Amino acid sequence: WRLTVLVWFGCLCAPQAQVGSAQMPERCVLSGVVFNSATNAGIARALVSYAGSASGFRFTDPGGNFRVEDVPCGQYSLTVSKPGFVSEGDLSPQLGSAIGSTGPQPSDDEETQKTSNQPSPTSVDVDLEPGSSSTRIPLVPISSIAGIVLDENGEPLAGVAVQAVSVK
Repeated sequence: WRLTVLVWFGCLCAPQAQVGSAQMPERCVLSGVVFNSATNAGIARALVSYAGSASGFRFTDPGGNFRVEDVPCGQYSLTVSKPGFVSEGDLSPQLGSAIGSTGPQPSDDEETQKTSNQPSPTSVDVDLEPGSSSTRIPLVPISSIAGIVLDENGEPLAGVAVQAVSVK
């Protein structure tokens, strides 16, 4: 009698266990490094957001590395941002002229102007498979120069045009 119950219970449970394991998606590791394109050094505390079968975010470690364990394999969209850095796609003549311009701007609405000149986060699409290699995401450092132009007596000069030149 007990043997019959055990055999019957075992037959009911075994097919369900097989169905459950057959439907489990493969799991992967989403990893990468965010680095400074000028120096190749990792960028610490960059924000990496991911969206796909799973979504979330991570901050990079001191070496610029991020790692998300046990996510479903598949397509993911990564968005990376860090103050002081832009994506390579943001290096356009429009952005450069907007940042370096000192004269009056064509738009009267300053708020619209400020938001349109803000760099956008870097976006990268990743096809995540078991054993995928780490994603490398370059960011370009930006900077600004501020100050007051003085004459030979130390007095500030008004209306002086200043131009910066980058030498590589």
